[in-house]
Amino acid sequence: MKFWTFPLVVAGVALAGHSLVRPNGVAEPDETQMRAAFAGALDRRVRSVIAFARETGGEEAVQRIRDAGTDRFAIRLFRKLSCGRDADLSHVCAFSVDLDLVGGAFQRTLSGRFIDAGGGYRFAGEV
Repeated sequence: MKFWTFPLVVAGVALAGHSLVRPNGVAEPDETQMRAAFAGALDRRVRSVIAFARETGGEEAVQRIRDAGTDRFAIRLFRKLSCGRDADLSHVCAFSVDLDLVGGAFQRTLSGRFIDAGGGYRFAGEV
């Protein structure tokens, strides 16, 4: 039993590493990193809208947004489809996403730019 454990661990590490590193030696974001970056971008956009509503309409406008539930979303499904390296060293990746919104489900296949920000990836927007 011990004889097979080490080769299986080595094979697992090799396969995991192979899936993340491309022939040019540059790692691309995995599905979990892409999902977190996309969720972070959505959250930043919602906070920006809330800040604008607060500036232009006060706390009453913010409360109306919150009461209507338009500041909430949930990522139900996120699937990485493909990634490629861009000239500016970001990753352009295709993905499908299913969101739960107050008005119903939102399902799209998108292509977006993911930038390595050192401590994780950031979604820079659709391309």
